[in-house]
Amino acid sequence: MAPGVLLSFYIVTNPLSANEWNVMALVLKNEFGESCYMSCSFVGQQSANSFSELFRMLLEKFKFTYALRYLIIITVGFFPLYLLSIFSKVTNKNQVLFISKFKNINCIRTVTIPNEENAISASKLKDDLKKYCDDTVACLTVAEAVKQISNKYPTARILITGSFYLSSEVLDN
Repeated sequence: MAPGVLLSFYIVTNPLSANEWNVMALVLKNEFGESCYMSCSFVGQQSANSFSELFRMLLEKFKFTYALRYLIIITVGFFPLYLLSIFSKVTNKNQVLFISKFKNINCIRTVTIPNEENAISASKLKDDLKKYCDDTVACLTVAEAVKQISNKYPTARILITGSFYLSSEVLDN
């Protein structure tokens, strides 16, 4: 069993006494300049029967309308983000279908997204997209890709797809 689990179990089964809590609060204040507040303060106000106190306080303050409101906020606010995270993986996208919608493409530069396990490699993407543009090259970095395009087409409009990370890297360079 992990040491953290054992330590947590020990702390839960052996709550601090009022005196021990005062010592802890003083050490926090004197050694670290921190005030004991919120959960730390709760620890100092509870008796040895901490779990029942915690749930009793929770039930006393619980209101169904609050629970419903926060459930709606979380569902409406985070469910679309959850769906986006599931369906936005690069491996699930049909990049060939996407690029086929564009006409008169002068050049394509592909870059592997660094440190992203779901990224399609630049060379595989280059092979997939070669049929839409003869001037398709795999690059090692975004800076290299932008430099190649800028040197060859100084007035070019560059479309970056597939990653906000890569888009922000272009803005940084």
